[in-house]
Amino acid sequence: MTHFGINLTLCRRLWQQKQQGFWMIGLIVGLFACGQRNSSQEQAEKFAVVYSEGHLSCEFQLPDKQLEVAFFPCGVNQIFALGKLAYDTSSVISEEKPYALEFPSATDWVGPYHVSLLENATSDRPKQFTGGWHGSNGDGTGEPTAMTKRVAVTVDGEPKSSGFSGMSELVSLNVVNLIQGYDNPGTGNYLLQESVNYQVLSNCSIKVRVTITALNDVVIHRYYGMQSQNFAVFDSVSYASPTEIMNTEPVRTNNSCVKNDAVNRVILSGEQGKYELELILNTEKGLGTFDYLADGLARAFSADYGKSYFNLVNGKNLKLKKGELVFWEGTYVFK
Repeated sequence: MTHFGINLTLCRRLWQQKQQGFWMIGLIVGLFACGQRNSSQEQAEKFAVVYSEGHLSCEFQLPDKQLEVAFFPCGVNQIFALGKLAYDTSSVISEEKPYALEFPSATDWVGPYHVSLLENATSDRPKQFTGGWHGSNGDGTGEPTAMTKRVAVTVDGEPKSSGFSGMSELVSLNVVNLIQGYDNPGTGNYLLQESVNYQVLSNCSIKVRVTITALNDVVIHRYYGMQSQNFAVFDSVSYASPTEIMNTEPVRTNNSCVKNDAVNRVILSGEQGKYELELILNTEKGLGTFDYLADGLARAFSADYGKSYFNLVNGKNLKLKKGELVFWEGTYVFK
């Protein structure tokens, strides 16, 4: 199940009542209000939401399984981010039974940075990632190199504080993070403000927009942006344009898209399509245009340690004056 206890149990009871046909009042109201749409259709487009004790859980009932996506403070930096996926293929929603497959995140889904003050960009200091799940040692250890400054949750357009549970069509999660540079990790001297907006939709997708604002004159040397943790249910990764799949590879290998033309999707799949996660990058605006990617580098790639990435800034430095901002947009689709 999940650690949200009674609140999520109440949401599951709502589902059970719907499955057993107890939504008659909603049906009457829906028919009266819409005339063309019954409440069972309307309710099918909602998902369970629990925001409690600093954790946000969104739980979906799909035709062949249930899916939970949870957000909470993660890693050495305690960044508020995607912290867990869980699946269950049983046909009946249980109040007590835990999910059969639970996958806690062990890494970041919104990328960390090679970033420094502009004046230190040519120094001999080794570059290492900061932000995300990366501490002052360059990996997941050491002192924090980032912090979450603010978290705001709205459910169907209404701001919510911790302690909410119910059904929703749209959850908007806004997270503001502060990021240090590799030239001063662990010092509390922040170089970037990272604003992440997640829009969790009833079709089991999450739209993401990341806006990066320079708090000083800085240079970003490397930044992948949109990425994924490739859980054990996935056995293949495909790279695709809007119209075709270009190549498919084993998921736990080092691989990349075979060509860059129009690539905008990374598709993770497992058990012959029973589980699928699609990463879709908006390549028409922002950093998604790959203007800061050097010739000869792949726009999307995967690593044998179980991650897939887009490749937004690599080989061409991105210099930002204090107050300047850049952004990217993408969508995670769960099937």
